Amino acid sequence: MFDLYMHIEDLGRRAGYKTMTALCAAAGVPRATMSELKQGRSKGISTATAKKFAALLKLPLDAICLPPEEAADPERLTIEERAVIRKYRTLDEHGKTMVETVLREEAKRLELEARRAATKVIPLFGVRFAAGPGEPDNGAPWEDYAVPADSRGEFAVRISGDSMEPELHDGQIALCAKRRPETGEVAVMLVNGAFYVKQFISDGRNIYLRSLNRARSDADLDIWESGTDSVQCFGTVLLGKRLPLADN
Repeated sequence: MFDLYMHIEDLGRRAGYKTMTALCAAAGVPRATMSELKQGRSKGISTATAKKFAALLKLPLDAICLPPEEAADPERLTIEERAVIRKYRTLDEHGKTMVETVLREEAKRLELEARRAATKVIPLFGVRFAAGPGEPDNGAPWEDYAVPADSRGEFAVRISGDSMEPELHDGQIALCAKRRPETGEVAVMLVNGAFYVKQFISDGRNIYLRSLNRARSDADLDIWESGTDSVQCFGTVLLGKRLPLADN
């Protein structure tokens, strides 16, 4: 049989209160209240008394009043929940509607916060980065794009064309990192005002941008150190694997 007095005394000892007298003094509970419980002159303690012990021991109310196995049951209603239900049942229809409205809106808020915590927003470029002949930089703005919070993506681009098949497909959104690519990686480039996504190959001086789909070698670009091409590297596409170098 569950002994409430011994249960509270045990909780107090775990928290460093060696006696019930010390526990009651710290909680602001008359020692006589617990003496009556111990001697069987009372069948329990008031909610107010239980709350004082709960506040002192930094425990939920159920942990004070119930056996540990019951207090730990996630399916049971807590004491506080039962009190709310009792109050809800005393309301008229208007009051019940108000409570239900608050509950519904709060549930929506928490759901939205949970989704936000699980994702982060990175910029998605407003035009397609061509895997073919390139689309001009028309000043299209960035737009928000949500990805998992642990994603390494720092920005994203939308692929156009088939010259990077089979790794990147027409219309696909590719995640990218803001770093210079190494030879063999796929670069996001702006060349002479046109966007490109190509395999990046460099001999230390010149840059060779290659289509992975060699049937589209017509979309290759050679950028010579001695040339006059305007070149800007936005970053590197995150593919998660090393690619063989495209044949010239």
